[in-house]
Amino acid sequence: MKYGVLSDIHSNPTIVPIAIASLKSQGAERLLVNGDVFSLQKTLQETQNQFAYVLDWLGKSGLETIVQPGSHEIFLAYESVIEYFASKYSNLINGK
Repeated sequence: MKYGVLSDIHSNPTIVPIAIASLKSQGAERLLVNGDVFSLQKTLQETQNQFAYVLDWLGKSGLETIVQPGSHEIFLAYESVIEYFASKYSNLINGK
């Protein structure tokens, strides 16, 4: 089983679709998102929007994806958004 790993994407979440395409082209069958998905320097709403953007791309990838919170994840932003997207995309797993 080949895993692709994404980490510390908080400074440039727009890289996610490019990274997913690259990892898939290299044979990744599953993804591990190892925290620090959003920035601590944003409002709660901005944080949730950024996280939602990333999770939507991960969900659309079709790859089983384990998402782990990191030191940048705020519990309030993380839990509600991951729960929503995990119910929308069966390939997303909350790895907390």
